[in-house]
Amino acid sequence: MIKTIYSVWLYDKDTKTQLWTNENALQFITSKVVECFWIGTITLGQWVYTHDDGQLVIEPSIIVSIITDEQPKDDEFIKTIKTTLNQESIMKEQNTLQVNFL
Repeated sequence: MIKTIYSVWLYDKDTKTQLWTNENALQFITSKVVECFWIGTITLGQWVYTHDDGQLVIEPSIIVSIITDEQPKDDEFIKTIKTTLNQESIMKEQNTLQVNFL
């Protein structure tokens, strides 16, 4: 099985501020997860990083995890999230793993 994790940050790439509330972004991303994958785990998080000038940034994020038996067809999901939330990028992490439903 393949576990894919998408990390979506909520600061607009142009304004560097949060234009979508956590709740609205969560509702939007949830609808896209169901539409594109039918199932997933969605978690609110915080992306923490430091700018080149040393400024600490704590940015709200949404983490989506899915498990599939083949490579997910996620082009439309990524494109829609990036365009709608005006994101420069979405982080995608994948791992192959053994999964047992007990």
